[in-house]
Amino acid sequence: MSSLPLHARNLLQQSREFGEQLRESLDQSDRYRIAARDGRGMQVDRTSQDYVFGESEGLGESSTALQDINECEPSGRLRHWRSISRIETAQVSVFSELPQPDLIAFDRFVHAVAKQASQDSVEKWNRIFAYTDFGSMPFYISILTLAAAESKSKQLPVCRVFVERCRNTLRSMGIAEKVLDWPWKQASMVPRRTLFLNAAYMVACLEQQTATHGYLSAAIEFEKLGDSRSALACVYRNVRYRLRDNQVRELDDDVRGFDVTEAGVDSILALLTATAPVKSSLSSRKSFFRNAYRTLKKRGLLERGLLDGLK
Repeated sequence: MSSLPLHARNLLQQSREFGEQLRESLDQSDRYRIAARDGRGMQVDRTSQDYVFGESEGLGESSTALQDINECEPSGRLRHWRSISRIETAQVSVFSELPQPDLIAFDRFVHAVAKQASQDSVEKWNRIFAYTDFGSMPFYISILTLAAAESKSKQLPVCRVFVERCRNTLRSMGIAEKVLDWPWKQASMVPRRTLFLNAAYMVACLEQQTATHGYLSAAIEFEKLGDSRSALACVYRNVRYRLRDNQVRELDDDVRGFDVTEAGVDSILALLTATAPVKSSLSSRKSFFRNAYRTLKKRGLLERGLLDGLK
């Protein structure tokens, strides 16, 4: 095998020429997709769970190779493209920290996003919806962003497109789209922003990989919307997480605080079934069973054999 000497100067020049030819062949959308794939879009710090937009390490101002390419670029096309990318990056840098599933934390997050996006108004929101990689974040963040933009929604055509994208995501998750329609169609004195917060919280109870405080209330709300599948999933998933993490005391508190009078038959039976294997460890379960029995009987739903094996 013969070896050929490699000259650094020639190699660098060839790399520049190849890079320029590649960029000339790409339109703006292709450039953005490649930038996002290569790390020039959203940067995710998995250790701190902070999601920050910015240029990747290899594209910083200190990158000698890229500076050399800019210097040898007579038309300045690449320099112009990078300046646009930096502007877009600055415009959508609003997700510095993601909240835990808690209504108070959700409200603070929505306020922070709306505040950061208030200066440039509609243009700022258009950039947020167009350039934020929501697929890299929990889905409830998308609903919280809708809550933050609620006051601007009529001025934002991109918001309507984003709502349809969210509906598609809900369908893929097996969650009824009514969860998202609820804030738009609810005829009540409750502010729409609050309804969005509740919807995001309900979705978070299904999305998290640990038990979420208040998941039984979310299950009740799912059932009221006619989404029994999500109501059952909300109960079974979170009870399973409680048992997996040895949170028997917390599960006992969940059962004690369960509002039987507000719950539907599916949620009641799901909680009785999910807690049956550890009923001896739950001091509140006997009382819960008696309340469930009385409530179902009063509603005329206590069919023969319905509660067999669940006492």
